[in-house]
Amino acid sequence: MARGRPLKMTPERARAVLDGLRLGLSRTIAANAVGISKSTIANWAARSEAFRMQLEQAEAEAERMLIGLDLSLDVRQAAEESAAELGIDPEVLMAAMEEELRKRLGDGST
Repeated sequence: MARGRPLKMTPERARAVLDGLRLGLSRTIAANAVGISKSTIANWAARSEAFRMQLEQAEAEAERMLIGLDLSLDVRQAAEESAAELGIDPEVLMAAMEEELRKRLGDGST
């Protein structure tokens, strides 16, 4: 017979926290979304090396995603400004830029 209170760390909760972090949520918001506190996540990480590594990986993935979004917004803004100066459609300029990038990166999708 089990004693004490039920464990807060279930595979479902851990997965939900990690999914939230991958989407760019803070630990506090990810924790609140599954009904736990930020300190509970810290406790889980302290007790489980595997979970701690998954946390770090999820946060790194989110950071890469957010940096990519920020860069793509900067590129889009620059393309819109350049297109306006050149008097052409910004979407045409973005398509040309994407094609050129694929060529330079050796992507065979062009």
